[in-house]
Order: sequence, then C-alpha cells, then structure tokens
Amino acid sequence: MFEPVPIKLEDITAYNYRVESCVNQVTKNQIKMYRLFELKKMMVKSKKMQEYFEEHPTEKQIIQKDLIRLNKLLSKSMVKMAKIIPDYLYPSFLKKEKKDLKGRIKILVHPRPDPEELRKSLRKRMMKESGDDFDEEEFEKKFKKINSGKGRYIRVNVNKEDPTVTDALALKPTGANKLWKKQHNIRKKFTFQYKK
Repeated sequence: MFEPVPIKLEDITAYNYRVESCVNQVTKNQIKMYRLFELKKMMVKSKKMQEYFEEHPTEKQIIQKDLIRLNKLLSKSMVKMAKIIPDYLYPSFLKKEKKDLKGRIKILVHPRPDPEELRKSLRKRMMKESGDDFDEEEFEKKFKKINSGKGRYIRVNVNKEDPTVTDALALKPTGANKLWKKQHNIRKKFTFQYKK
C-alpha cells in the first residue's frame, strides 16, 4: 500500500530557499483576508444560521457577494511558486541517469505525469510527427503502453525524444514583441566597450 521513498536530509534542505521565499511573500493583510473569507464561508454553511438567513435573505446575499469579492482578491494576491524544478533540486533517487553497456542510451527517471496531460501532449506530438496520417488506434495503443506502468515514476529515453518538442530553446516564440522583431529582422547585439 505504501511505497518507501529513499529521501535524504540534503534533498529536503535544498528546497529551503524556495519555502522561505514563499513565506516571505505572504503578508498580514492576505492572512486577514483569508481568515475573513473562511469565517464568512462557515457562516453561510452553518445550520444554526439557516433560520436567521430565512428571516433575513438580504443578509445572506450580502455575505455571498462579499465572498465572491474576497475570492477574487485572494486569487489576485495568491503566492506563486515556480512550476519548473531544475535538475539540481531533484532528490537523488530521481536523478538516476542510467546508461546501457555501450553508453549510448541515456534514460532519465521522472515523476509520472497526469494521465490527461500525458494524453494531450502525446496526441500533439504524434500529430506533429505523422501529419495527415494520424492513426487513432496507434495513438491509443501507445498511450496505454506508456500509461500502463505501475508506480509514481516514469523512465524517459532521451535519445528517442524529439528535440523540437522537448528543448525549450527550439520552441517558437509566442510573445508579440519577439514575433514582431522576427518579422522585421531586428536583432539587437549588445557590445560592451571597456574604457581604459
């Protein structure tokens, strides 16, 4: 039922600065707003208050409007963490890079992705590779094969991966500013001149 995870103390202490940065982002005002949001939510859901709200329906409407307003404010001021975790922060048991006898095939061990996200990315990749010859049955077979593995981790063969899909530098620019510069062939080259 439970899988033992070989975590070392160094693996956890590597995240210290990330946790500290998140804690430092939280303000007293955010805590007050969240507590107020929780209290008003409890008021609306409580059974004791239902009789009062039946007699005074406008009170309930005011609290519900306030809940919506507070929810919007909280979502705007939400603490955002970096979604991408660099390789040096991965725990040592996930960093295992395995090579075959010849040293040609490089396999990385990563946490298993969400099945829905895996399905979308695999479909996109297969449609890009095959073009008009996309076969739904082949896609389903490949998805079942990838998703059939047990456990929380997946092995990825780096040599078989398409660099245009996996390499962040090979992706097309999506920002309007970069696209405009690319259209007009504008490339700024910064040259530093040192004064003697």
